[in-house]
Amino acid sequence: MTTNGTVHKQLIICWLLLLVFLSPSVLVAADLDQTRHVLLLNSYDQRMTWVKNIIRGVEDVLKPDKNNISLHVENIDSKLFYSQEYFDVFYEYLRVKYRDTSFSLILSSDNHAYDFLRKHRDTLFPEVTVSFCGVNNFHEEQIDSLIGFTGVAEIFSARETVQTALRLHPNTTELFIINDYLKTGRAWAQDIDDDLQEFAGRLTIRHAANVSFEEIMTEIANLGPNALVLLGVYYSDRDGRYLTYERIGEMLSEASDVPVYCLLEFNIGRGVVGGNVISGYYQGKVMAQVGVQILLGVDPAALPVVKKDSNRYVFDYQQLARFNIHNAPLPAGSEVIHRPYSFYKKYKVQVWVVSGLIVTLLLTVLALFTNIARRMKAQRALRLSEERFRQLANATWEAIVIHEDGMLFQANDLFYDMFGFAPDELQGKDFLPFIFSPESLDNVRERTVTGDLGPYEAIGHHKNTNTFPIEIRVRTITHKGRDVRVAAIRDLSERKHMEERLAQSQKMEAIGTLAGGIAHDFNNILTAIVGFTALAHAEIGDPRRLKLNLDEIRKAADRATRLVRQILTFSRKTKSQKDAVQISLIVKETLTLLRSSIPATINIRKEITSDALVIADPTKIHQVVMNLCTNGYQSMSETGGTLSVTLHQLKISDGSKNTELGLSPGRYLHLAVSDTGPGMTEKMQTKIFEPYFTTKGVGDGTGLGLAVVHGVVESHGGLINIHSEVGQGSTFNVYLPIYEGDTIMPQIPTELMPQHQGGDETIMLVDDDEQILVMVKKILEKYGYNVHIYTNGVRALKAFQLDPQKFDLIITDMTMPLMTGIELSENIFTVRPDFPIILCTGHSDLTNREHSFAMGIRAYIEKPMNTAFILRSIREVLDN
Repeated sequence: MTTNGTVHKQLIICWLLLLVFLSPSVLVAADLDQTRHVLLLNSYDQRMTWVKNIIRGVEDVLKPDKNNISLHVENIDSKLFYSQEYFDVFYEYLRVKYRDTSFSLILSSDNHAYDFLRKHRDTLFPEVTVSFCGVNNFHEEQIDSLIGFTGVAEIFSARETVQTALRLHPNTTELFIINDYLKTGRAWAQDIDDDLQEFAGRLTIRHAANVSFEEIMTEIANLGPNALVLLGVYYSDRDGRYLTYERIGEMLSEASDVPVYCLLEFNIGRGVVGGNVISGYYQGKVMAQVGVQILLGVDPAALPVVKKDSNRYVFDYQQLARFNIHNAPLPAGSEVIHRPYSFYKKYKVQVWVVSGLIVTLLLTVLALFTNIARRMKAQRALRLSEERFRQLANATWEAIVIHEDGMLFQANDLFYDMFGFAPDELQGKDFLPFIFSPESLDNVRERTVTGDLGPYEAIGHHKNTNTFPIEIRVRTITHKGRDVRVAAIRDLSERKHMEERLAQSQKMEAIGTLAGGIAHDFNNILTAIVGFTALAHAEIGDPRRLKLNLDEIRKAADRATRLVRQILTFSRKTKSQKDAVQISLIVKETLTLLRSSIPATINIRKEITSDALVIADPTKIHQVVMNLCTNGYQSMSETGGTLSVTLHQLKISDGSKNTELGLSPGRYLHLAVSDTGPGMTEKMQTKIFEPYFTTKGVGDGTGLGLAVVHGVVESHGGLINIHSEVGQGSTFNVYLPIYEGDTIMPQIPTELMPQHQGGDETIMLVDDDEQILVMVKKILEKYGYNVHIYTNGVRALKAFQLDPQKFDLIITDMTMPLMTGIELSENIFTVRPDFPIILCTGHSDLTNREHSFAMGIRAYIEKPMNTAFILRSIREVLDN
């Protein structure tokens, strides 16, 4: 093979090994959308640890249940049954059992299965590719004449294991090697000698004789202190006594005063030190990963046999400690089992942080003691004016507090009432941690240290743990040559509540502006539905034309569904919830909703060049785009013009001219909304973001739109400004910081359910709309289900309570008189806690998908219901 060919082969091997650590479901799901049959033929009994590990590795890669793979496992059991007559019978057994099964892949573990398939594959399973593992004494010429054979060879790492052992035990002079005298053991002994030739001059290397296992343990017990034991493969002694691999390692280690190293992973864990071992799990995993590539269409000839690359270093910490080598450097990537739990090692950072905090607290306590005298003196000085202050302070409707660097001197009654404390609980103390929530405390302290006089907003903390918004204004006064601060604190709860209501009102104002366009779209949709319904009636005798008309009705219904969702998305009153949001999608959706509402005299031009993400509340960003666009086209309502919306990325570096905007260096999304309207004067531009400022006439708007926009942008860490000239139109510029985190790619589904799949189960259908009941009942009965309908939850519950075993599934509407779908579900769960329920809803503020799943609902379907989707959902719920 040429040098380039060798490099290519090595790259392929490395690539296959890398795939072992990737998610199997992602690898397989890319193409395995049909059921595939895969045969796993094991040489030995399935109860052996080696075989168990191989099967576990295969299943971890293929994930048969998730990837439409039917895995058939057969065991030759050749350790106990080995004769030509037996193999002939086993051949006939496979021929009869699988003569009607078409396999896509055959997996083979260990030599006997490998030899059996080399001989019989072409007659039993013609042209089916074989991926093998666990084959020792492998040579490429064994498969040179065979087509469709590849996999991973079982090639031990004796040289690497001995090299590592000599580094850990540099005084070693003797190596005692143990293999049994079965066929495999003899082959291993020869290969080990070949692999250890380079140590012949340094070590005395000898093999265990063909004796009983007790004699081997006696010989090990008599080894000198400079000897090492290397355990190869040992299954039976001279007397035919069979031992498990785990028991062999345990017995040898108990008898030995010197370290025992091994070449097979399952010898580790009960006394063996470790080594660069052959792992049944990784053998099976690499074999299956090669099989995945074959299932995905890769030519087996392009997949070379993987050799030593599937071995790994594994050590037992208890044995490393036993021989005082637990602190020695092990090979990179080594796995160490039985490592003792170390609280300090696991929580090292936390231990140092806590220690630092304790030292800091001690220093703080010392500093406090040092300042007590000074502060007590300041308190005495202020006590003289305390009564006069109290009379004045109690007359105001704001909480007043006087303090020096957070140490409270005096406060009015409203302060204590606002935060729920008695005077003696805070007097003379650092009161800041008591009245501010943790998220506001650092900011308040910083402002206190820097002397910031505000006004600024924070989150107050009542003694009963309730939090509420507050506004703080500070003044500095001089008392006996010292500066103290007087803070006025105002409860903003009512104002914030009013702002939320006004913001929602502003949303409704925007919806009102769009009402004409929405009505226009709905009328068009209804016209299409009514018209094509009439055509469908007229074409009943022509199935082809009837289907075309029904398809158009369905398209119109889909348009209505999307329009309703757009309106609900914009108008819904929800708590702010920020996430990684693709702003370009919101801009496109908003312009789609606006298009039918904007007069034809106004042209919309958009230029969207970035799909970057921003951490934002999508509803509020939707409101920003809607308000800016509405403001722009209203300014051109009389004269017409062009509304331009652009979205692109902007990078600001240190020294950039854009830092004059007040933006920190970084990447930003720049949203610009421009109009060709009359423009604004400089005076108007200074007031444009103030609440209730408007250029419209009385009754034409609240003047809240741009104020809300300004608040939303700032709450998202962004910036908004305006550029306008009289007669030249206006441009609003919004800058939002781009989210630099990793995006989550949608996973490819690992299985595709049939689009229309029915059954014979009994279903309870509950909905207060009789037309929907009749329609869904007919659909489900068409696909074989037995359906009982109920027009309200009370009747449905009574029927269920009379015979809870009668029904297999309940499909219920959410919003119904007398009893909601949620209430019905809760009552059903009291009778049968795990009963499967599907909840359907057109729109509800009482529940959502997450809440429904949390209470035990199996599926959540939004109306209008798609036939294929509800049929698939029913089967998924029933089958799972």
